Amino acid sequence: MNITFEEIQEALSLPAEVTEWEFKKEKGPIKGGFKRVGGSDLHLTDKDVERFYQERNIQPYESYPISSVKIEELDPSVIQIYRQLLSHQNPNSRVLSYDDTHLLQSLKAIMPDEKLGRLVPTVAGVLLFGSPEAISREFPAFRVDIIDIDGTKWVPDYKERFRSYPPFQGSLLTVTTEILERMRKDVAIPFQIEPQAFTRVDETPQLTALREAVRNALMHQDYQKKSPTQIRRYSDRIEIENPGYSLKPIERIGEPGSDPRNPIIAKVFHEIGWAEEKGSGIRAIQDAMDKAELTPPLFESDTEANIFRVTFYLHHFMTDKDIAWLQEHTEGYDLTDEEKKALVLVRYTGRIDNPTYCQINHVDTLTTSKSLAKLRDKGFLIQSQAKGPGTYYVLEKTLPAKIPELPFKVEPIKKTYKEKEEPIKKTYKEVKRKRPEIIKKWILELCKTPRSANELANELKLNRVYLVINYLKKMVREGKLRRTNPAPRARNQKYYTVESEKENVE
Repeated sequence: MNITFEEIQEALSLPAEVTEWEFKKEKGPIKGGFKRVGGSDLHLTDKDVERFYQERNIQPYESYPISSVKIEELDPSVIQIYRQLLSHQNPNSRVLSYDDTHLLQSLKAIMPDEKLGRLVPTVAGVLLFGSPEAISREFPAFRVDIIDIDGTKWVPDYKERFRSYPPFQGSLLTVTTEILERMRKDVAIPFQIEPQAFTRVDETPQLTALREAVRNALMHQDYQKKSPTQIRRYSDRIEIENPGYSLKPIERIGEPGSDPRNPIIAKVFHEIGWAEEKGSGIRAIQDAMDKAELTPPLFESDTEANIFRVTFYLHHFMTDKDIAWLQEHTEGYDLTDEEKKALVLVRYTGRIDNPTYCQINHVDTLTTSKSLAKLRDKGFLIQSQAKGPGTYYVLEKTLPAKIPELPFKVEPIKKTYKEKEEPIKKTYKEVKRKRPEIIKKWILELCKTPRSANELANELKLNRVYLVINYLKKMVREGKLRRTNPAPRARNQKYYTVESEKENVE
């Protein structure tokens, strides 16, 4: 658009010339739509577009009717199980007085079909109350697999390295119960007596966490995706993975509030005491593992693969060995308890990202970013090359040693302009002249262990740029220091004392 000033009949006018818009042929969502993944813009796939339209639809998938299933294919024995569970949780519920047809209608498990002129089950109705034959026919991929793996890694040679149980198939109410019973038998329960009642306690924090995770997986599963839920049991951890990424941002997992993918199924689970409407299931898992003094669980949501995974680590957290390890490497670095907790976690898991830090410490994203950047700058973590949401950190191979107690002490120099006495001026000038040499000795002492410019600046209470220009670069040229990477601007650059210089300092 071009704007000019013109005088017309002694009046100032501002004519504007707007060029005609260049017509571009619409490419459609597949060729013209993009999604942001890490630091890249990628073309949308067929599945991305399909998912977009599905999520835009107000009506959830579970509420759609399945006309190919007759109401007689809903299992009366499963309906009776629901009645028993509801009676135990809420004996005064009005639903208990309904006959089976009205009960199913109240739960939106069945709905009228105007074309067929009869009641037909919904997706939720079949999954909750359907017979094994009906579920197998309509949802052939729906099952839960429990797989035991020898070791800590998944390997292709499945014949020798893992064993699986017969898949759990059937209605959600029966499958959930059977899975939990199977896992209860396999989890070692320590012998514990309730002091007042003199009865054995069969509930442990580990079982509480596993129970919540299994119910959460089946309640929030994406039943349109044709893949099973898997429970993979390694020697050091248990992974529960279900189709369907978290609709709630992963960094907000554990906060109050719920965004269920299947509200009908979630409501049934809530009524029988299997879930909380306030979205506290994830927090219950975290609290249970914390109570058992085990490593915090790891929650992962992958929108690209459309999966959600929770990992339970079976080793204790903050043991004497962990504390000794922290003292060896972090003493003197002014780290918070949350930052130390993150270091121990990444030591076990191999990596950490912003959402995981938020989860284990219950802090906001701004605090998380500052803390992880601090651990990176101090030489504890290495940041991945990925940008944006895909950024993660791994443990530095050569961790900093604790800061040694130096044999000398540098007092801060305070300039005093009001003092006129000559002896004081002379002393100040002498100290000012000697200060660079003292700082150089301090740098050489600290750099017996490779340290970054940020680490040195923090310890010496100096500006980083000032330190690099006036000391580090000069000491490198003088041969007193060397860089760990020949490229001066390399990521994670550190400085270390030359061997000959070390001997002189000693």
